[in-house]
Amino acid sequence: MFDKLKIDSNLSKEKKIEITLDYAQKVCNDVFKSRFNNLDFSSYKYSLNEAKNELGLDEEFIIQLVEDYISQIFKANDIFEDLILNLRKQNYNEKKIILIQLHELAHKNLGVVKNLHIKDAQILLNDLMTQHHDLNHLEDCARALQACAFKLNPEYGYDALCLMKLKKTL
Repeated sequence: MFDKLKIDSNLSKEKKIEITLDYAQKVCNDVFKSRFNNLDFSSYKYSLNEAKNELGLDEEFIIQLVEDYISQIFKANDIFEDLILNLRKQNYNEKKIILIQLHELAHKNLGVVKNLHIKDAQILLNDLMTQHHDLNHLEDCARALQACAFKLNPEYGYDALCLMKLKKTL
C-alpha cells in the first residue's frame, strides 16, 4: 500500500514520516467511512493503558509488543495481498484452500490485537476472516490494516517500511 506513495527523497525523515502518516490516516478514514457504514475512526487514538492494565506489563514492554505487531502486519500485508489476488484467479476448489490461509493469517493477528486492545485492527481483521464474498472489501481491509498499524508508531513504522523496501532490493 505504501509503495504507491511517492515522496521526494530530498525531504527530511521527519517530513517523510509526516506525509506518510497523513496518507495512512486518509486510507484508514476512507475505508472505515466507505466500508463500515460510516463508522468514524478518525478520532481514534490507540492507548497503551488498556493493554498495560489488563496484561499487567510495563509500558516499555507493551511498546515493544506494538512495534512487533507493526512489523508483523507489514509482512502479513504482502501475504494478504497475494492471497486476495490469487482468490481472483483460482477455481472454486483452490479458492477454499486460499480462504483457509487468509482466515488463519487474520486469526493469528486478531489474537495479538485483542490482547493489545487495538480496536481498529480488530474490526479489519474480523472482516478479513469473514467477508470472503467481497474481494474489493478484503483489499480495502488489508490496506487499512497496514495504514492503521503505521499510525500506532509512525517513526517505527517508517523505519520498518524502509527496511522492508531495502530487503526487497537485495
